[in-house]
Amino acid sequence: MPQDWEAQFREWAKPPGKTEQDRCDNAVSAIRSAIKASDKLRARGISVFAQGSYRNNTNVRKDSGVDIGILCTDTFFFDLPEGTTRETFRIGPATYNYDQFKNEVEAVLVAYFGRAAVTRGNKAFDVHETSYHVEADIAAFFEHRRYQANGTYLEGVELRTDRESNRVINWPEQHYTNGCQKNTDTGTRFKSIVRVLKALSNQMTEQGVRAGDILGFLIECLVWNVPNDRFQNSTYTADVKGALVFLYENTKTEELCPEWGEVSELKYLFRPTQKWTYEQANAFTVTAWNHAGLGGRHEESEPQAVSLHPPGVLRPGLVRHCHGQRVEHAELFRLHAAHPEGSYRRPASCRHLHEMALALEASSKLAYSVSRPERHMARPHSNELERRRRQDIRTHPHDVDDQTELRAHELCHAHR
Repeated sequence: MPQDWEAQFREWAKPPGKTEQDRCDNAVSAIRSAIKASDKLRARGISVFAQGSYRNNTNVRKDSGVDIGILCTDTFFFDLPEGTTRETFRIGPATYNYDQFKNEVEAVLVAYFGRAAVTRGNKAFDVHETSYHVEADIAAFFEHRRYQANGTYLEGVELRTDRESNRVINWPEQHYTNGCQKNTDTGTRFKSIVRVLKALSNQMTEQGVRAGDILGFLIECLVWNVPNDRFQNSTYTADVKGALVFLYENTKTEELCPEWGEVSELKYLFRPTQKWTYEQANAFTVTAWNHAGLGGRHEESEPQAVSLHPPGVLRPGLVRHCHGQRVEHAELFRLHAAHPEGSYRRPASCRHLHEMALALEASSKLAYSVSRPERHMARPHSNELERRRRQDIRTHPHDVDDQTELRAHELCHAHR
């Protein structure tokens, strides 16, 4: 008997049940309790937060665990605009380094959960699953600041890998905010379709289907780049078809998706430093389409059951979403470095800004700390930031090592 895919999609679109959600909540609570039990970390500026699919509400049932961040704000990593130094922003030398912080986090986790329950990885710690809580991947972060010439900065988080000391910079708050806005704009279909495709990927992986196993984070970012009007259908099947067709059509070649970004819109989605390629994304769309039998098998031909987008629809990347507003490329001017030295390539849509790009090389700095009064120094009101936005284009330096090239856009992060 043929599978009822519409019923299956509707079931997969639902978030995890209460019992599983409670076990995720318990994992976060347990980490907070471990920090509170530590004399060393309790005295520092520490916050514990959920991140990843659990925080973003795109996790699916039977997901293996929850991602948790432990953030210390006593010290921060930073990037500066060209022509400025740490003295420009009154940044003092660090008195607390990242290695010390990560070692103290490990000691806290081992003391609370036991040595056998904690495994230290290159990037994060794994706290094993119990009957009370799900498995937890725990990352120790310092704050990351991407400074602008006017003294404002974007706030992210940064860690250093154990083996290579590579920088890993994430933007969890921007990811969360943008995802929520797109979910609202699509009548909650954005996160539903993310869950559907994640669950479909899980099923294909369990059945050994070739090309079906890709990272859930990549799936979420792919669906993020699907235009909102592809989610305005009456059935989940139609939305899945619309998303897969769009993704298939626009990941055939690298030239079709050079401007695509992660949900945070602060990193490009397809670059050599990423863990995935556009070819893998394209192969997934073909495999998913065939596995669900959405319109006859295809290899190189277009999916048969869904028409192409009509003429006049904006090409991917021409108009992007920023906090719910549609904004042109000129406002979302993005630089991306081709080499670690900081030399810049021009995105095709920004060639007219090349001269400005040449003036925006910047070097990555080591960690520095700043005294508490300076950390809480007043920052411009959002209206003042908006006024300044109209006067200039804000840009960012390049993050090196295993980081993707940066995507700069007008995003004013909320005050603490």
